[in-house]
Amino acid sequence: IELPLLRDHHSHISLYAAFGDCPSILGLAQDEALSLLRVLPQDRLSIVLGWSSARLSLSPGDLATLPPVVLLNESLHGMLLSEGAKQRLRQPAPELAERHAQPQWCERHLAEVLSLYGRLAAASAEKLGALAEQLAAAGVGAAEDMLVLDERSLNAIRCSSWGKDLPCWADPGAFRGMGPQGRAAVTGFKLFLDGALAMRTAALSRPYLQGGDGLLLYGDGALQEQLAGL
Repeated sequence: IELPLLRDHHSHISLYAAFGDCPSILGLAQDEALSLLRVLPQDRLSIVLGWSSARLSLSPGDLATLPPVVLLNESLHGMLLSEGAKQRLRQPAPELAERHAQPQWCERHLAEVLSLYGRLAAASAEKLGALAEQLAAAGVGAAEDMLVLDERSLNAIRCSSWGKDLPCWADPGAFRGMGPQGRAAVTGFKLFLDGALAMRTAALSRPYLQGGDGLLLYGDGALQEQLAGL
């Protein structure tokens, strides 16, 4: 039996493609993860995927001994920065370097943070083509990019094997930074209304068992204002 390839209506194609050659510590034990992290380059910033606050706890002492590294939570909500990473980010993103450990700040600026990391990792037509092949092998033949990073990423998508068949959604801030052609290619807008379960910032009807109420970024009135300004 041959089944048609699936269409993923909620993916992050440009972001995942940008991160295509980034190392991952997903599933590694703590000693294995630290061994991988300690041999990363000392002369540049590395972005590492697959960190989970529930499964891997790194102390300030651990982070102080690592090369310049950003560890992204596997949900993409939340991060850890080594001391070297803080130093390297102080010029391009001083507020991020200062407030990255504050969940509320991270959730309110998530689109900007992911866009910054995506630009540092740099999506390309080649990376996008490689991701398309990986997804096809997994049974996904079409997708939508729910958070295209910027106009550069949008152009890379158009020059890749995805072509113009990939609907792209954008954060309002990224959209405002695009030129007329970029704006015309955007399908619609993506707004983050709350956080993520993994970081206990998703807005739930009851408090978390470990404490905390999650974070609702927009009430009805604030959301209406946001939408009216688009």
